[in-house]
Formats: sequence, C-alpha cells, structure tokens
Amino acid sequence: MCLIGRDQFTDAQMQSLERVIQEWKAKYPNAEVCGHCDLDTHKTCPNFNVKSWWSVVADISQFNRTNQL
Repeated sequence: MCLIGRDQFTDAQMQSLERVIQEWKAKYPNAEVCGHCDLDTHKTCPNFNVKSWWSVVADISQFNRTNQL
C-alpha cells in the first residue's frame, strides 16, 4: 500500500490505511505491519514509524472490542 502526501496525510487516508490493514491482518494474522523504509534502507516512506503507529491502533481496537457494551 502506498500513501500519497509525503508526510502530510489526511484523516481519511489514515482511516483507510487502518481499515485495509485490519482486513489484511484478519486474512494474514502472522503478517508484520511495517513501512517501506523498514524493508529498504534507501527508502524513507512513509515518513512515520508504521510499527509504532500500528501498535497504538491495534491497542485501541482491542480496547474497543473488549469494552463494547
């Protein structure tokens, strides 16, 4: 997946990224979520720490599933 915007992504882009990764993780639970820069040292994209971002997103999603009324 590629985000367009260098380092200024819209809320809609980030929400779409989250939704797509959640769908992929449901299909491929052992897949690692990372940025291009984690796979190729010559790349900087997506210009944020994807692993840290996903860790927070996954924690929030788990919290929301656990605390549904």
